[in-house]
Amino acid sequence: MKRETMKWTAHMDETFIEALLNQHYQGFRVDGTFTTMAYNNIIIELKEKLKMESTKDHLKNRMKTLKEHFNESYDFFKNRKLSDFSWNPFTKTWCAELEVWEQLIKEKPDAIKWKTKVVSNYNNLEELFAKDRATGEDAEIAKEKRKRWMNETNGVQVESIIDIDRMVCEKEISLEDFSYSGKDLDASYSNSQRKKKKSQMMKNLRF
Repeated sequence: MKRETMKWTAHMDETFIEALLNQHYQGFRVDGTFTTMAYNNIIIELKEKLKMESTKDHLKNRMKTLKEHFNESYDFFKNRKLSDFSWNPFTKTWCAELEVWEQLIKEKPDAIKWKTKVVSNYNNLEELFAKDRATGEDAEIAKEKRKRWMNETNGVQVESIIDIDRMVCEKEISLEDFSYSGKDLDASYSNSQRKKKKSQMMKNLRF
């Protein structure tokens, strides 16, 4: 089957990535895969915003290319835990102190290309694809934490909600990993609060 090709501009990429995020937020992504409805919605959105005619294959091929470019950058800096480096949204390049760059290039000569290499839309691509790039110990820790939460049978306690919030902020887990609804969390919180109030009342009665 002949692969459908299309020439993409930077503006087209940016609009496409934003459309992917919109569909992700709206729930049209299941287990990391965008649904047919998501692609249909994106086709309509790109046509409205860019006057662009596209197909599902156009979008899938471009997303594959964008993901490959992102993975190269993410794996080099994040999975190597190079915490002294950060992506600059204005220059769209990786930044660090000169001595940090010099040390890295001394150890990894091929890293010199990243001093000037432009990585567009990295922040949005990270939100879309970083979850798929967890490796090694970090991946195992996140996996075990998700398993522990998913196997919880007594409902989520207040402490668990706090932990969930922290883990989501640190990108150790995603809210998509949980089958609990907002009502479940609210109910759990209310039940815990009632238990605390009951316990306090019993203490008061003893005195």
